[in-house]
Amino acid sequence: MANELTLTANLKFEKSTKSAEAGKAGLQLDVAGGDYIAKTQSVGTSEEALVIGEITTPGYIFIRNLDATNYVNVRNGSGGADVVKVRAGGVALFELCTATPFVIAYNAPVEIEYTLIEA
Repeated sequence: MANELTLTANLKFEKSTKSAEAGKAGLQLDVAGGDYIAKTQSVGTSEEALVIGEITTPGYIFIRNLDATNYVNVRNGSGGADVVKVRAGGVALFELCTATPFVIAYNAPVEIEYTLIEA
């Protein structure tokens, strides 16, 4: 089977005399894996592994930060670099390049919800 994953993303920016817009609707991708995980996780101010259950090859992930004040970062492993920032109330959609992503909240713990598709 092909095109098991469909992604849609839009971005629009307007400030003063500047504006930008980008997007793609209905991007279809093949997925070799057959599993996913959808859950919430409380994230503290010390780095911790993102709970990925039985998934051994993480692929695309959608993260929503449920906190109204504090942001959370995604790291490329334990002690690794912060590579994605999810603002308070914000979202991120990207493909993971690491088998063990870590997350860390800044200033205070946050709650995130996410869906991770096996690659």
